[in-house]
Amino acid sequence: MQPDCTIVARFAASWACWWCRGCGNLPRYYPRQLVHFMNTYGCGKVMFGTNWPQLPHDRALAQVAELKLTDEARADFLGGAARHVFRIGHP
Repeated sequence: MQPDCTIVARFAASWACWWCRGCGNLPRYYPRQLVHFMNTYGCGKVMFGTNWPQLPHDRALAQVAELKLTDEARADFLGGAARHVFRIGHP
């Protein structure tokens, strides 16, 4: 795992109020350890992002389908985590 991914995973797993975003790289370049984190103990802790306009949304979204994410991890990554963090749809 890249050093920054190791730190991010450790923080996100340790603190209930800490999340991270996946942006700056297209999803096909995400380290396999980050995908594992998203599918396991980090499910719901990573939010989708693109760094638009450098990385177009349509290109990044198309590559999310290539990630080996569970249905739950994909749903959290593409909006569930953000809805939780920003309390969208929560009383």
